[in-house]
Amino acid sequence: VAANVFSGLSGAKTEMATAHLSRHTDPSRRTLAVSAARVQLQALALLGTLLFTPTNWVLTALLPESTWGMLRFRLLISLCVFGCGFGVIVLCCSAGTLVFHSSEA
Repeated sequence: VAANVFSGLSGAKTEMATAHLSRHTDPSRRTLAVSAARVQLQALALLGTLLFTPTNWVLTALLPESTWGMLRFRLLISLCVFGCGFGVIVLCCSAGTLVFHSSEA
């Protein structure tokens, strides 16, 4: 159940985040903010892709497939969920600093 909750809060819904950012950013800075967000998302995707192989090597060495079977695969899949969960916790803890003032409100 917890994995489903984290999965529902995942960063895979980038269109919603971009729309929120666009809506609540001053029009003169909107292009810069959206561009910066896209660069950040691309950098995180690249970092995740680059870290997959070393992480797989470590898990293969620590958890041989002959002994652990599907557990290694499940750990790899759950790494993303843990990352998203960490992000949600950080956002919740820093909610007070993420205040925006919309001119339309």
